[in-house]
Amino acid sequence: MGTRLRAAFLEYWPFLIPVFILLPGLGSFLYPGSGAPYSDMAITHYPNALFLQNALRQGEVPLWSQQILSGFPFVAHPYSGLWYPPYWLTLLFPLPLGLNLVLAAHVLLAGVGMYSFLRQQGIGLPAATLGGLAFQAAPRLFAHIGAGHLMLVLAVCLTPWLLWASNSKSRLPAGIFLALILAADPRWALYAAALWAAWLLWQKRPIYAIGQGALAAVLALPALWLYWQYGQLSTRASLTATEVLELSMPPSGLLGLLLPQWGGSHEWVIYPGIGLLLLVALARPWQRGQRFWLGVILVCILVALGSYVPGATWLAELPGVSQLRIPPRALLLASFAWAVLLAAALQQLSEMPTARRSLRLLHLSVLMLLVSFGMLAAMQAAPLWRPALFAAGLVLCAWLVQEQWPAGRRLALALGALVLLDLLVASASLVRFRSSAEVLAEGAEAAGRLAADTSVFRVYSPDYSLPQQTAAAYRLELAGGVDPLQLQSYAGYLAAAGGYPPTGYRVALPPLDEAGQLDAVLLGRLNVKYIVSQQPLQVDGLSLQHTDPYIYLNSHFRLRAWLERGDEVEAATLLYMGINRVVVHAEGPGLLVASEVSYPGWHVLVDRWPAQFATPNGLLRTVQLPAGEHEVELYFMPDALRYGLPIATAAWLIAMAKILRRRA
Repeated sequence: MGTRLRAAFLEYWPFLIPVFILLPGLGSFLYPGSGAPYSDMAITHYPNALFLQNALRQGEVPLWSQQILSGFPFVAHPYSGLWYPPYWLTLLFPLPLGLNLVLAAHVLLAGVGMYSFLRQQGIGLPAATLGGLAFQAAPRLFAHIGAGHLMLVLAVCLTPWLLWASNSKSRLPAGIFLALILAADPRWALYAAALWAAWLLWQKRPIYAIGQGALAAVLALPALWLYWQYGQLSTRASLTATEVLELSMPPSGLLGLLLPQWGGSHEWVIYPGIGLLLLVALARPWQRGQRFWLGVILVCILVALGSYVPGATWLAELPGVSQLRIPPRALLLASFAWAVLLAAALQQLSEMPTARRSLRLLHLSVLMLLVSFGMLAAMQAAPLWRPALFAAGLVLCAWLVQEQWPAGRRLALALGALVLLDLLVASASLVRFRSSAEVLAEGAEAAGRLAADTSVFRVYSPDYSLPQQTAAAYRLELAGGVDPLQLQSYAGYLAAAGGYPPTGYRVALPPLDEAGQLDAVLLGRLNVKYIVSQQPLQVDGLSLQHTDPYIYLNSHFRLRAWLERGDEVEAATLLYMGINRVVVHAEGPGLLVASEVSYPGWHVLVDRWPAQFATPNGLLRTVQLPAGEHEVELYFMPDALRYGLPIATAAWLIAMAKILRRRA
């Protein structure tokens, strides 16, 4: 065993190199290198992981969450991580350390997976190693790492393993990896499945693709069911073509093929590495059996251009495409294809008997890289020490190769090292770290004051004076929130309560750029007791409690449940408030209203007997009670868990049994 581990380390240790970019900030939050003040890791993934961690410590698996948007189906949200087992490792560590460790492990996994796939394709060890490193260190991948797109990055890192498992000699079915990608990020699963299916069709293996696709669907059945249901009820179901094509890359963005982006916009990063580009071009991939991967790159670039391509609006209206907002994310597939082409080019170069003519390649690479980084330093006022240091390294490598390494294989290694250095420098510029203390200090004073109130309530902030991550750290529940999935019924109600137009898809509710006149009564029905704002508010029913920021008490605040008898409103007694279950005592007759969002999977028991919900306003859960005292229990258990989970569990057991039998 010790010998095997030593051999594995010697084979795979190079893939630790790109991980070193992340090591300085393992205990910090990842943010874009451009200096953008927002990161999905802080806003979304940290609160979700913290909520899951706290719930499990209480001995309960959270299916519903009250963190934001007055509640949402946590089990149906791709960002919950519940359906992706490797994500559970984050819960073993303090946050955000756990998130970063899982992220770093997946970056390592991506390199090993790409290397293994390339070796399957007949690529030699040095070229396959550099191909794996190129995929790991791709600026496009690190742009999403810097933006905090955790689940997306985890899913992308599994993509090489999906193609690797499709080899006839693999003992693991490809359907397992496709199911894991589906569980991690269903949106990326559409991209990965498209690449995988096209590759199998190119190899004339459509039957295998259909069979493994069906296996993946069964293995991920409950997650797919829940994701689909949530998507149909969310605002994403009504996206227009314009909203789908949002942030399409302008044609001028194609200059990014030649110029790295020092902290550029993460959605438009396209840089593959100028040395990589040169090597691939001179290797003539269209003549070397790499046409498929060249085609993948061309298709991805066309997709990334989005609205700038004729006919894109029509394509954006096709079923399922609406889930793929922000077309430039297809460039992640291009990074995969660039890595394959690089490995093939290096393999071709290493097989040359002599390197005399190929030395021109090295000199031309040095020249183009110097010009590229020099132009970038001039255009973006980048620190001059970066291109200067990089240029010194290039000149040194050129001298070493010309004077000491005339062999084709060594030249290929030197060129690969130049490409890797180029990618590492460009990728490192797309990531920055902010300490937990700094991030969670935002809004901490207001959060501390509100947390002193031990009653059950929600908070609303029209300008996000109370950041989502800080609210999560203090266990405060928000009526608004930043999230790509929002229930249509809730989005419409909150628009009326927040006083802004209800039109158009928004990631943030309330919108960051639209201020309106608040309706304290409607907010009160959402159990909103406090409003926090950086600016003073003039709203009937609000009384000022504190300044800097302004904290207002809502006199129209209602408890989490109440009883309505015509115009008369009477408070109900909250007996138990859990994550997936609420128990209320009320005296009928009347309509019991719970300030809880209605969603499929919620059930109600009145005096332990099944009853039916009535939702006259289409949003809050209500139950008609007869005369007398009653105990009303509301609990969440979706049909996808009742019926889909047993099927998926049986499929996993059968699949694992077959894998173990093959190994025996």
